Parts: sequence; C-alpha cells; structure tokens
Amino acid sequence: MPETRTRPRQARARIPDAPRPDLPDQVMMPLLDRIVRQSLDEDYQVVARREAQRQARRPAGRRAAPVGPPRVRPRRVAAAVMAVFGVLVAIAAVQTSKRAPETNAIDVIGDPHGLHQAMVFKDGPFDQLRDDGAAVEITELETIDIESVVESDRPEFAQPE
Repeated sequence: MPETRTRPRQARARIPDAPRPDLPDQVMMPLLDRIVRQSLDEDYQVVARREAQRQARRPAGRRAAPVGPPRVRPRRVAAAVMAVFGVLVAIAAVQTSKRAPETNAIDVIGDPHGLHQAMVFKDGPFDQLRDDGAAVEITELETIDIESVVESDRPEFAQPE
C-alpha cells in the first residue's frame, strides 16, 4: 500500500462576526448603519460645499453672517408661551363655569323617614357633599306627580304565585 502523507492543518479559529481585513467596509457593515452614515456624510458635504461657495462670494473684510436661524431669547419665548397658555386655561374655566348648572337635584321615591336617614348618617352623603363645599337641602314632598306610566307586559315565562 502506498504511503500517503498529509500536512497537519493549522488550526485557525475565526470568530464569525469579527471584521475581516480582506473585505471592504461596504460588504461587512450592516446595511442600516451604512445607509445612515452615507446619507449623513453626503448631506454634510453638500452643506459644507454651499458654505464654502458663500464664503468665497463674500468680499474680504466683511463679517460672516451667522449660520442657521436667527437667535431667539428662550426665556422670552417661554414666558410668551406660558402667558398664552394661561389665557387659554382662564377662558376655558370661564366657559365651563357659565355652562355648569347652578343646582343639581336628586329625586327619590320611597319611605320619607328611611330616605332621610340614608342621607344624614355620620359621614354619609350629606356630610360628604357639605365637606366638598356644596349646599345640601333635603325636601320631603307630600305628593308627587307621575308624568308617564308604562304598562308592564304579561310575563311570558314566569308566572306570579
């Protein structure tokens, strides 16, 4: 049998995500990073070229005009915005108070003594409303007027005993 010789293989451990010097950046760089970097680089180049052209057209000895929007005093702007906001809140409060009813009423039907006691017990609705600044008045009527009556349907499934 013929004798075969093999060279020992050199063990080269390669990390899968490690940069490879033999490949260009556009191959190894993630696509999103590449798009962001290139678009920003190109935008900066366009702005720099435009600014250089503007500087070249300006006569010598003239002071450079400030680049960007005119300087605004932030405190004055913030104060103006807060003043406008305050006026809007005040207008909304006045309109809301004009629309609010002056009195609210709760009408209940039942035994007058039991209903009265249900309102005036310690820390009950009467005390809570008064603590919130409301004027509470309980009025017991001798008679009531019933303005509409609905006739009940005859039960279809259950029969009263």
